[in-house]
Amino acid sequence: MCFRPPSAAKVEEPCPECGKKMDMMKPCPHCGYVPEVECPRCKAKNKITDTKCASCGYTAPKMPPPPGGGSRPGVPRPPARPKPKV
Repeated sequence: MCFRPPSAAKVEEPCPECGKKMDMMKPCPHCGYVPEVECPRCKAKNKITDTKCASCGYTAPKMPPPPGGGSRPGVPRPPARPKPKV
């Protein structure tokens, strides 16, 4: 999906454009600034929202689904819990 590493922890720092705190692995929600990261293959700078490196064409890995959200192929969903009687 993007160049944000799937295991990247949230890192809040002041935005270089507006100075308000932002997650450095997402676009700034205040001014729209998009941070850049280094391509793991060729070391070129790419915006974190890019899906491919503009220099070498490396495709960034897809982000995993959020915990508990959706189902993955080949992995059954846990059975639904019965509702308690009132």
